[in-house]
Amino acid sequence: MIKNPLGMGWKREWKPQRKTTKKLVIQSKNITPRQWSILVLELNLMRKAWKPYAKVEIIGPGVKKIVKHGTRPYKL
Repeated sequence: MIKNPLGMGWKREWKPQRKTTKKLVIQSKNITPRQWSILVLELNLMRKAWKPYAKVEIIGPGVKKIVKHGTRPYKL
């Protein structure tokens, strides 16, 4: 605790919060490749929405390729 410079009592000193890594594993049986791709794309949308609050990583086989092909604009 530090003394407030204005003399109005005590002020609590600000301390940054600890940054801890949280890990979540999603496993699925009986999922088709199309369902898997849609799940990965939805998780990517969630990652983008959470960008101001936390850094979310999506790691898995073929995730980069699915996101790359699933988020590009459609050309006529």
